[in-house]
Amino acid sequence: MLYIFLTPDVSNMGGAQMYVENKSAFLRSRGWKTEVFFYSRAEKLILPILSESRDNIVPDMAFGYNYVPNFRRRKILKLIQNKCGNEKEIVIESQLVSLSFWGEAIAKVLGAKHITNFLEERFVPISKEEAKFLEFKLYNWQFMNAAEKRLKGVFRNYFKNDYLNFKNDVTYPCSNVLADSVQTSFSIETADYTISSVGRLDKYYVLPMFDEILLFAQKHTDKTINVIIVGGSPDGTVEQKIKELFKYIYNVRLYFMGYLFPVPKDLLTKCDVGIASANSVDVTASIGIPTISVDINDSYAIGIYGYTTQRRFTRSDEPQTPISQLLEDVLIKGVVNNLRASVPDKDSKKEFEKQLAFLDKSTTDSYYPVETTMPWLEKKVAQLKWALASLLS
Repeated sequence: MLYIFLTPDVSNMGGAQMYVENKSAFLRSRGWKTEVFFYSRAEKLILPILSESRDNIVPDMAFGYNYVPNFRRRKILKLIQNKCGNEKEIVIESQLVSLSFWGEAIAKVLGAKHITNFLEERFVPISKEEAKFLEFKLYNWQFMNAAEKRLKGVFRNYFKNDYLNFKNDVTYPCSNVLADSVQTSFSIETADYTISSVGRLDKYYVLPMFDEILLFAQKHTDKTINVIIVGGSPDGTVEQKIKELFKYIYNVRLYFMGYLFPVPKDLLTKCDVGIASANSVDVTASIGIPTISVDINDSYAIGIYGYTTQRRFTRSDEPQTPISQLLEDVLIKGVVNNLRASVPDKDSKKEFEKQLAFLDKSTTDSYYPVETTMPWLEKKVAQLKWALASLLS
């Protein structure tokens, strides 16, 4: 039994990487083999299972399936077939909309089952023909991450109420990020307040978040503030922007830790409050640190996780609240001091069991002709763009 992940990047330690690492470990404990194929250059591999896939880079998968000419597609499909084709039972999980077209083509060659599990936080508009393909996946119970909000985000104007009959919620537990004893040489100075930011720095909400930390610091110039930053951006540009932002803010000290795995628990226990979004919220909330959950779309705070909200990605009916206001509530007013957090239990084993069970829902042996999702002339223009991009790179 072989489970194949199609994902953009295996470097560093973002939410997607941790999800693939954890799910791979679970699948292996159930007797599956796993392979991960990706398209971004693997620069810093710090997760052990993902490190095994360092040679499985397929740069052309960064392009839409129909952007790549036939001779290159055949070569890619043959490469993957040679590596994986002898297994009798194969499942492919594609984690971006663009990768799902590749996933369908690869599945057809391998005789595999192809499941989509989109991890995007923002979706680009799709064409009518592309919507037909994704509808085919949904109607055949091969669209695993099918919460109502996600379905509406993917399909946009093509959304049909009938799709709600195929809803399926997925969670992404990251239960093994922290470690009790890690040899470190971190030296954090004493401060009145210590704030943590855990997660990739190239996310949409990050720079607005630091603007809000700046507002809080400027309001309390009599207080010293540490900001511990776990995570990074691909090329370091976000780090530079943050440094520039705080260049003349003398009551703030920034500690850029980069990507860490595992994250030393004693580093984060120094923090009075955390700010994060998506699965990164769990990292600090799981050790009792009041954590401000930020909406991935509008960069406003959703609430204090476990106290005023149970949401980590997007708000439901919670009001838009500036992050600086919640920093004021937690650090100055102490609004959570006499409250007990109610954080949902996240059992990764139970979630992955549920995802395995989902595979049994789909019994179709047919595959969608993904080459038909782009008109001939548009396809030729797209392939010229691919050729030009290939030459320039």
